[in-house]
Amino acid sequence: MDLSFTEEQIALATTAREFTRKEIIPKASHHDETGEFPKEILKKAWETGLMNIEIPEAYGGLGGSCLDNCLVQEEVSFGCSGINTSMAANSLGATPLLVAGTDDQKKEYLSRLTSELAFCAYCCSEPDAGSDVAGMRTRVTKHGDDYVLNGQKRWITNGGVAGFYTVFATFDPAMKHKGIACFVVDANTPGVKAGRKEDKMGQRASNTTDVIFEDCKLPKSALVGSEDGGFKVAMKTFDRSRPW
Repeated sequence: MDLSFTEEQIALATTAREFTRKEIIPKASHHDETGEFPKEILKKAWETGLMNIEIPEAYGGLGGSCLDNCLVQEEVSFGCSGINTSMAANSLGATPLLVAGTDDQKKEYLSRLTSELAFCAYCCSEPDAGSDVAGMRTRVTKHGDDYVLNGQKRWITNGGVAGFYTVFATFDPAMKHKGIACFVVDANTPGVKAGRKEDKMGQRASNTTDVIFEDCKLPKSALVGSEDGGFKVAMKTFDRSRPW
């Protein structure tokens, strides 16, 4: 078995390395000191083809592998881990759609990330439920064919800049993992707002906020997967994203 990198992977890593040296390293200290979101750097990264690596070509992405994504993130992190985290958060936020989204959802939301510079965020952690996904408190209730979200997510990377979120909520906390569902939510939906920006010790170039949902009404088309399948979507997302 040949475990060597392919020529394409070597070229991708080289591109990321050169980009990091030219665009990131000279400006990394500024963004880390000030906490200013590095939008111009990320725009150039998007234009260079270093973001949204694993989105299939059918939706405008590179159609790369997890390893391809790791190669890029390793190079970018050498220059600034916070800038890399901003890029990686797009991959994380998109992954629930990759593993469980409908074709219509993928066309609508993944194409946003590939047609222009845009951001998304993964909303799973809460003030009292980080690694304990089954212990989340954000509630979803059903009203006819619609859903209503209420709750608060915490430590959400890209929370204050995302155009959409993939959000996990429970129909009943007592049901634990069996009661969790996943939704894709536009940031401009009434009842959605980003909370305070975290003033972190490190990775200050990345935007980390709370995301709050107050009587946020969603159509049936916002459901990602099944009403009782959200926990599996979260676990598949974590499995896919752990290498990077």
